[in-house]
Amino acid sequence: MKKLLNFIYPTYFTLFLVLLFTSCKKSNSQPISHLLPEAQGTVLQLQVDDKHPGFSIAPDFLGLSFEMSQITDNNYFNTSNTSFIELIKNLGPGVLRIGANGVDKTFWTGQIRTASTPKDSITTTDIDRFKVFVNAIHWKVIFGLNCGGNFNPTIAANEATYVNNALPLLLQSFEVGNEADLYPRNGMRGTSYTINDFINEWNQYYSAVKNSVPGANFSGGAFGFNRQWLSAFLGQESSKINLATIHFYQAGPGTDPSITINNLISQKADSAISKFSDAIAVIASGVKLPYRITECNSIYGGGKGNVSNTFAAALWAIDYQFRLAYSGCQGINFHGGNNGPYTPIGTANGVFFAKPEYYGMLFFKEAAKGNLLPCSLQNLGLNVTTYASKASDGTTYISILNKEAQTAVSINVQTGNTAQTVTLAPFTAPGLSSATGLVFAGKQLQDNGQLTSSKLDIYTVNSNHFTINVPAASAMLVTIHP
Repeated sequence: MKKLLNFIYPTYFTLFLVLLFTSCKKSNSQPISHLLPEAQGTVLQLQVDDKHPGFSIAPDFLGLSFEMSQITDNNYFNTSNTSFIELIKNLGPGVLRIGANGVDKTFWTGQIRTASTPKDSITTTDIDRFKVFVNAIHWKVIFGLNCGGNFNPTIAANEATYVNNALPLLLQSFEVGNEADLYPRNGMRGTSYTINDFINEWNQYYSAVKNSVPGANFSGGAFGFNRQWLSAFLGQESSKINLATIHFYQAGPGTDPSITINNLISQKADSAISKFSDAIAVIASGVKLPYRITECNSIYGGGKGNVSNTFAAALWAIDYQFRLAYSGCQGINFHGGNNGPYTPIGTANGVFFAKPEYYGMLFFKEAAKGNLLPCSLQNLGLNVTTYASKASDGTTYISILNKEAQTAVSINVQTGNTAQTVTLAPFTAPGLSSATGLVFAGKQLQDNGQLTSSKLDIYTVNSNHFTINVPAASAMLVTIHP
């Protein structure tokens, strides 16, 4: 009997340890399901129509825009800046646009850089370094050619040939000049300069580059804001380009003392974005071209401190991206560089780091998948916006932005299909005016550009309606698992 007990005891004890280990292992790898909390705020009704999907979201919707002058900086587009590369790669596929005002202030030499080369010269050394950087992030490139500061189709063709050879697979298109509609204002052309003058110059560039690089693609017209110029340009040249482009800034300049965060997150700002994007969609669709906003941001003139670098600006960025996507836009390029207020990625003393707008891009990357879904929100006059998308695997994503500084809301979500479970990913900061302390889905960015890992709770639903609490001055990404 003693021998039997000696056998049974260790056997059952071993089995107990195995079961305990297995149970612990399972709980560590799979979050425990919870019930959603009761309503804790002003109740709003949201209807998500998952039966009538809208526009599909372009895989490379996200993008960044930089001054051409930064390509001449040996410390900028350099693969030694590993945190810069990681921050870009966190955003998934995208488009890098290099041009802006700097494109008309830098000049192609076609030579290597030496100690005596002027800083405003673009050299083969710069393009070679840029090539290695682009291959590391694997983003497509829209590359600008100087037109305003040095009208010379022959030089532009020589530069385009070198760039095309450096980036044969990742060069999306060439852009001629930058914001030609503003040339008379900034002194690059006379006051009588018209859209027809630009079209004449553009065609000289087009012919010269095509003669040197027959397979080259062009986008345009890279206008500042003039929809009439865009319409006239596309009316004549749409057959020669692969992408219609224009720029957008919510307000400005940054020196305007009256501008506050309300200029970004008010319902009036939302309406202005939709009005602009709908108008561009009509122009582009009229010539059967996709369109992209290749330069955009919150406040023009480099942004405004305590406005463009706040949590409110991150929420604006989310609104902006979704509203453009809902109008059929194929993508946006947030302008930035160095450490100005509005840049998504800042740099100081050679260190690259995420700023508030970057978190807005990261939120959109996780929230916008597959096709957009119509949303109908009864917001009772509160400053709350909602968007939704549905991936090919049936997963639905709902974005809720509560831009009320003091009022929490409870969203009664109604969908067409039964949800088994939902996952909540909050996006928070100490307040709307906060420049630091932003956290999305429990993740923060490390100094090397990588995201910290986090686990989100799963909530059991088993219904086509449920309630989501969203605190004041915050956003929530709701993932619905079918």
